[in-house]
Amino acid sequence: MDLQDPVIRSMASEQVKWTTITRTCGELSVSRAIGDRDFKGFTRRRMEAGTRGVPPENPALFLWPQNHSGEFYDDLLVAHPDFHEEEITDEDQFLLLACDGLWDVLSHGDAVKHTLELLDQGLCAQGAAQQLCELATRLGTSDNVTVIIVSLHHHPPSPLMPRRAA
Repeated sequence: MDLQDPVIRSMASEQVKWTTITRTCGELSVSRAIGDRDFKGFTRRRMEAGTRGVPPENPALFLWPQNHSGEFYDDLLVAHPDFHEEEITDEDQFLLLACDGLWDVLSHGDAVKHTLELLDQGLCAQGAAQQLCELATRLGTSDNVTVIIVSLHHHPPSPLMPRRAA
């Protein structure tokens, strides 16, 4: 769905309702194609278009939005990724990729700020990524943490940690 298209955006605003639950059924915070089979298979072999999905055997395990029937018209997770393109400019310094273990405890702005500070201190991308993982752990993340920083400018390799003056 291209929400940049004004017609689609207008039509979507009539259909889309926002909730404060940021996880699939209050449990899964990211969508992925592999695994998480509890969130798939709600639509056992549809015989005809529009057949309602079958809710899980124990719907009490899921945190449903208020007034939700617990029935779905399709699987909750799909293997079709969303893509977003950005033109990289000379001002762009790095690409920060991380899983929800980081984003659960650090805002996007704070993550960028910390990354800039770490790189300015002389750490290489790998060292800065390692430090962000450790920061997420100190901030109390309860999930696994993966961080990858891709430098968009060619820099000679540097040590993981800057050298201290003697």
